[in-house]
Amino acid sequence: MPSSLLRRLALTALLASAPVGLLAQTHPLRDPALRALAEAGRIDDLDRAARERAARVPGDADAAIAQALVATDRGALPGLDAVVPQVQQCTQQHPQAAGCHYALGLVQARRALQGGMTAALRLAGDVRKSLQRALELEPLLYPARELLLTYYLQAPSIAGGGVDKARALAEAATPLQPDHARLLRSAVLAKEGRWSDAERELAPLRPGPDRSLADGLLAALANLGFAHASDGRPAQAQPLFERLLRDYPAHAAGAYGLGRVMLMLGRADDAVRLMERARGLEGADRMPIDHRLGEAMLAQGDKAGARVALQRFVDNARPGRTNPRNLEAARKLLAELA
Repeated sequence: MPSSLLRRLALTALLASAPVGLLAQTHPLRDPALRALAEAGRIDDLDRAARERAARVPGDADAAIAQALVATDRGALPGLDAVVPQVQQCTQQHPQAAGCHYALGLVQARRALQGGMTAALRLAGDVRKSLQRALELEPLLYPARELLLTYYLQAPSIAGGGVDKARALAEAATPLQPDHARLLRSAVLAKEGRWSDAERELAPLRPGPDRSLADGLLAALANLGFAHASDGRPAQAQPLFERLLRDYPAHAAGAYGLGRVMLMLGRADDAVRLMERARGLEGADRMPIDHRLGEAMLAQGDKAGARVALQRFVDNARPGRTNPRNLEAARKLLAELA
């Protein structure tokens, strides 16, 4: 399962501020106050409120779910390990609460991401079973369906994965959430390398009041764009990032992605301008912007500026958030500049 699945989970989290950003149309949190904090991305406030609620109401489902969202958002393995008993207890004490099963699957998926191949193989069954149970209880819980589809696409058949299962899961969503189903079908098509068809599924969608759909579209467009960029197809990536920049101007994904494309095309000045813009936008802390900004400044010939950007990236690296490969590359560049 796992290396490719874990990369996909990491990208989903990075781009959509997940898990909090990808909350369901039918929300895993029932309490309006906790739900509002989660939807606003106020992680520290959500953490504080969840702990207070847990102390006040031992065994409360929403308190456990909220703490799972907080731990997964922060990504550090010790915090994830600490919350496992709470979400396991949540599923035992509230077996009919879809949010508890979703929270357990989410935490275990993130632990797999942090723990490497051995942990991923060990936790694969827990992730799949928890998400399947969440959807049995609440078919409209879109984040559970999206995460389960990711599992099916990336896990080997021996661990319960398979493109056919992913396709069936996407089709099952069509009568329930037709626009969300487009996101899922696009992911299946991208997995098959059918890039044009994947983009065609997304073409009619627009961000709107449905938070799960808007965030899912953001993640889907960015995933396709970065897939093209990583495989050396800047011409295919450019219109996707331009669409993100137009439709999600407050989010860093469009400016950052387009900056990467400009760097690939040898347009270093444009790359620096876009990366600088991205640094001040939502979600910037989840992207290796300063690493790429340093590369763009080097392409400009600005070694002093590159050194500052790269050092800032290294200094601000966070376990569970910063891709080790970006960190290693930034440190290598810094050593060369020294």
